Amino acid sequence: MPNRKLITFACFSVLLFNTLLGYATTVIAIITANGIVIGSDTKMIKKAGDSTPLETGVEERKIVLVADNRILIASSGFNKGLGYDFPNWIDGISKRLPKNISVKDFVAFLEKESAAQFKDFDDLVLKTGLLTPAPVELCRPFIQYMVLGYDGGKPWVYLVQFYIDWDRGHLVGPKTSIMHPTQRSAADVGMYPIGQVMATVDIANGNSYAHKQAVLHCPKALAQFFTDGNVNKIEAVALITVLIHVQEEVNPSEVGGLGRFFYLPKIGGGAEIGPRRSPPLGKPD
Repeated sequence: MPNRKLITFACFSVLLFNTLLGYATTVIAIITANGIVIGSDTKMIKKAGDSTPLETGVEERKIVLVADNRILIASSGFNKGLGYDFPNWIDGISKRLPKNISVKDFVAFLEKESAAQFKDFDDLVLKTGLLTPAPVELCRPFIQYMVLGYDGGKPWVYLVQFYIDWDRGHLVGPKTSIMHPTQRSAADVGMYPIGQVMATVDIANGNSYAHKQAVLHCPKALAQFFTDGNVNKIEAVALITVLIHVQEEVNPSEVGGLGRFFYLPKIGGGAEIGPRRSPPLGKPD
């Protein structure tokens, strides 16, 4: 009888070394008084098994609407490869969602499904040495899922993450935390980024490049956001657009272009919004 595990391992070996692994980068969400706005870049970094970047590609679907368009899920980090494709995987599992599932219950469903998806990752990928880290990967989440939606009229944002413990050869996760609401503020407004976002999270610093670019390109949105956080849909799109461009200028090897933007209202289903525009950033004084 052939050894099924050896056959599976051989198939994974061939798959890994003949397929580049795709990594998604930047996603930014803003909660407004009337709904949630979220957008992403489009760049996909393709890496070899030793985490060496080899080329870049395009991935439009880093954000997906599920549950009758009532819940948003976005992905950064490992997005494609080893028989896994984030948007197609989400499309598949979403067909099995119970009707009228809550955001909280969807997160529990996502935890279960993602754990099953990556249950053999240790044995077939990490412990065999088929995937090894670049220095930056030692402190970066391997996968991040951000889930957003309304339960009982209140916005909720969850973060579901996987990390690699390279010393033990172990994929840790799913680990879930609540990004919104927070203990510091009960206000239903806020900004929540995942992925490559180091340049964007400094927007509150008046001397930062992100702040100066926002003042230059969307001063009304920036002022309103820091007054009470209550920007409208158009202003939220403008602010997210500027921040993605800022991250692209700071980290052009991993972030680029404008991807899809979505709006999810308090009541009813969400939809893609546009048009997407990509004006060049000006140079502040």
